[in-house]
Amino acid sequence: MGLDLSMTAVPIEMKNIFSKAIEKSESEYPSIIFSLPSAFKADFYDFGHPDWIEFKKDARTLLQYYPNNKFDYKYYFDSNRSYDALDYLISRYITDYNYSFFNEGIEFKQSVGGQGQTLKYWSKEILIEKAKLIEKIEFSDLMKHYDFEQMEELGVYKITQIDYNKGNIKEVFINLKFFLNEAIKVSGYVLIIKN
Repeated sequence: MGLDLSMTAVPIEMKNIFSKAIEKSESEYPSIIFSLPSAFKADFYDFGHPDWIEFKKDARTLLQYYPNNKFDYKYYFDSNRSYDALDYLISRYITDYNYSFFNEGIEFKQSVGGQGQTLKYWSKEILIEKAKLIEKIEFSDLMKHYDFEQMEELGVYKITQIDYNKGNIKEVFINLKFFLNEAIKVSGYVLIIKN
């Protein structure tokens, strides 16, 4: 199994789901948060399980706080497994080799996904800071730091596949910029789902 990273912009009312996940920490409810974007769909399967049914209901309630009372996929970002490569390039661009654009955030320790990853999220303040950073970066400036051999040596995730199609990483970067601008409009959190 591979790891992918996605981000979902959620309204501030997500705090209600966080609170319930803390209350129900011994149940399946906290881990279902990893399925949040899917839970917005009408065909989300709840397995007939009480925790899943409750989460589905809570996700539907959250929808009313989105603009136009619906989830639009502009509030969802899929890194297409290039998050680690982008992390590398961004850290080199800002010359802070310990910086991690995607892996920084507030841990929500009650929610652990199927591959053992803890849910992280950004507050609105973190989101704005990240958006300002990315907004001033041009993709061509990032690619000046692209060094396949060094990235491979450092174990950058999926770098061999990424190296075959560098155009994909450009598309992901453009989508990231768009997502961050849209996420700010939701005025809440960004969930960082690594699973």
